[in-house]
Formats: sequence, C-alpha cells, structure tokens
Amino acid sequence: MVAGVGPVRGRCRSVRIRPLALRTIPGRAFSQIRNLPITHADCAACTACSGSDMTAPPNTLIMVFGPGGSLTRWEGLRRLEREKTLLKGLLSVVPHIIFVSITGERDRQIAGELSDELGGRIDAIALDQPDEEIGEGRPVHERVLARLGGSASVVIQTMQLDDGGISHRLIHPLRRAGVRAALVARGGSIGSRVLASRYGSHSYEAIAAGNREREICKQAQIVVGVSECMIDELCWRYGINPSRTRVIPHVVDQSLEPVDTEQRDQDLLLTVGELTDSGGVETILRAIASLNEETQQRLRLEVIGEGPERSALSALAVELGVRAEFKGRRPHAEVIERMRSCAVFLHASTHRRLSRSVLEAMSHGAPVIVTDTTEYDGFVDNGATGIRVKSTPDAFAFGLANMIEDASWREMIGSSAARVVRYRCGIDRMIDMNRRAFSDALAIAPASISPKARRAG
Repeated sequence: MVAGVGPVRGRCRSVRIRPLALRTIPGRAFSQIRNLPITHADCAACTACSGSDMTAPPNTLIMVFGPGGSLTRWEGLRRLEREKTLLKGLLSVVPHIIFVSITGERDRQIAGELSDELGGRIDAIALDQPDEEIGEGRPVHERVLARLGGSASVVIQTMQLDDGGISHRLIHPLRRAGVRAALVARGGSIGSRVLASRYGSHSYEAIAAGNREREICKQAQIVVGVSECMIDELCWRYGINPSRTRVIPHVVDQSLEPVDTEQRDQDLLLTVGELTDSGGVETILRAIASLNEETQQRLRLEVIGEGPERSALSALAVELGVRAEFKGRRPHAEVIERMRSCAVFLHASTHRRLSRSVLEAMSHGAPVIVTDTTEYDGFVDNGATGIRVKSTPDAFAFGLANMIEDASWREMIGSSAARVVRYRCGIDRMIDMNRRAFSDALAIAPASISPKARRAG
C-alpha cells in the first residue's frame, strides 16, 4: 500500500482509496504515487469477488463524445483515418466498442464501415437519431443495453472532461441492470482553462466548465490526461487522489520510418491547426516576415487547417510579403506526407495543451519549434528534441533563423525527437497503458447494485 493511503473495508468492487491531505503534498510529489497498479491485495477483508479476474479488461468499451463531437464530425474534420490506428489497437484488447454522441447523422453508417475495415464490432448511438433496434424515445442506457449482448463488464471512457452528462446517465442504470461498469474520465486538455483565457477566469463559461470537469472527475474511477502537468493541475484543482490518475499521451503511427533532413524540402515550413485568434499562425507569419530578406524570400509556409481567421491571415500574409499557402483541411495521409517533407514544423498556439500534430511531426523526424509550455515536458527538450520559445514573433524568428541555417542541427533534433516520441507514444505501449487503466478502473468500481435480468425495453 502507498504510505498514507488505506482501503475502506467492504466489497472489493466498492473499495475506495482514502484521500490524502492533498494540501500537505509538496510540489510534484503527486507523481510518486501516480500510475501505481491497483490490485486485489489493495482490498481489505475482501470476500465478494473471490475467484474473479480483477486484471481482465472489459468486454465492451463505451466511448462518449463531448458536446459537438461525433463520428460524423470526425469524418467532416478528416480525422477518421487518424483515429483508425488507435481503434484497431483497442479492438485487440476490447472486442466491442460503442460510440455515444449527442448528435451524429451518419454515426451508425460510419461505425458499420469501421467494423468491416478494422475487423471488430463497432456500434454507434447518436441521441438525436432514431433507434432502429428498440424504437424511438428510449433512454440512452436502454439503447446501450440493447447492444451489449452478453457483455458482463464495460468501461465508459469520455473523449474530453465534458461529455454533456452522458456518462452519468449511463453508469448507474447499467449497474442496476447487473453490468459491472467503470468510468474513465479522459481528456486531451483542460477546457475550463482554455475558456478562462478567452473569456476571463471569473466568466460564467469558465466557471461552468470547471464545475462540469469537477463532477466528471469525482464520478470517475480513473482520470486520464495526456501530460504530467495536466494531471497535476487536475489533482490540486479538484482534490483528486493521484493514485486514481494515469498519464497516457496521444498515440502516433509508426508504420513509416522517420525521414532524414537530406530528403526534405529545405525551404518548406509547415504548421497545422485551427485558424483562430489563439492558433498562433499570425505569430508565425510575422516571425517569417522579420527574417532577413534573402531567407524570407526563400522560405514558403504551408498552413493546414480551417477556422474563422483564415481570410484575415491570408490577407496578412500578402501584406507582409510572406509566401504562404492556406490549404484548408486535408486528408490525414496528405498531412503526414507534408510533415515528412517539411524542413521545420512550427506550432505557436497560446493554448496550454499537448498538440497531437506536434507529436506526429516529431515522430516522422521533423524538427519542431513550439510555444514554451510545460505540456511539452518530456517530449520537446530545448535544443535536443526541438526548440521551445515564447509565443512572440521575435522569439519564433530567432529560433527559426538559427534552425533553418543549420542542417546538421536539424538532423540531430529530428532524429532524437523521432526516437523519443516513438518510444513514449507508440501504439503497442499506448494500448498496454489503456488496457491497464481499464482493468484498474474495473477493479475499484462499485459492484452492480442488483443482479436484475437485463431488459432492453
């Protein structure tokens, strides 16, 4: 047992870890007890689950989209190809995946196509669409039960730390129906922090988002973030016991070998992201414009992404005399191809989040220059696996001017970055970390409230 952490006696599945006095934990000591496996031995006087396999993954994984998210939206954003590597890996651990979203006109058709392509069972439930199996007007838990078949255990995993209340509407009814169910609250970023930077820390939007994050983290057996600093912040914000947290970064595809500097377009710069006022593209354009005339005229920038600021940014590029091409959203395979061709990948977003695009570029050997935030700790080591600078034109210009003129340095940075990211974010490692998180969540989840016969209608 971890010092200061003790189990509450009772049923194994009802075991709760007694919270530490979080205010007494100094600095980053959270990480000392994070990611510890939760085992059968952590339960005191346990008799209820004798003979059960506490390390087995669930029979079904329910992946819950946040408001606005859906398979249909993934298709529109050209993200489906990007997610297939992870979905195929998850199907090797969990034989059945159910996507649940608030809206999603084509979700059911897309799920069927994914099932055929990936060789597993994938279902989709969009709450705004009629249910052809059990009829209209049925609550979401009945729609899920109708698709569970013989599944005795499920893990509900959120896509973000705000799922529109869907997980709350699912987990207790599933347990009452005799299903062993656990909740894993996973997020790629802290949404309330983004809203606080946009509207102010005391704004209704930021406070409401923070309350939703608190509730879902409180309900969850395991809380998952993509970076150490994200988990640290969630722990002190919402009083989460660090032993209930896991750090699982974004997954990257390793099917292609990294590309050497000599094989790259020496004049091509690339940035990928949403074209918003906080996306950082303006910073990049002004940084290029401040370089010496010869270098500026030689370089060209490709911008992949869409957003409300596209027209303004395109006009700014013309005004500054920067050779920039705004390509909009592109198929994932084309984005990867450009990452494998560019001399330098730039990301100047002011949002504090670990960018998946940055990790993908690094995994293919592209040297990167990114905004200096703690989210990149362990990935972008300044001067070794990339460059971290302030999100200002002058800082990006300084980093770019030094990197673009030194091919051997770019080669060293790119090859080192590829090794780090492929080790930390490789598909096999990510699937194993997810499997253990699912098993740990089930191990500490309450038992089903009553073994009632399952009824779908």
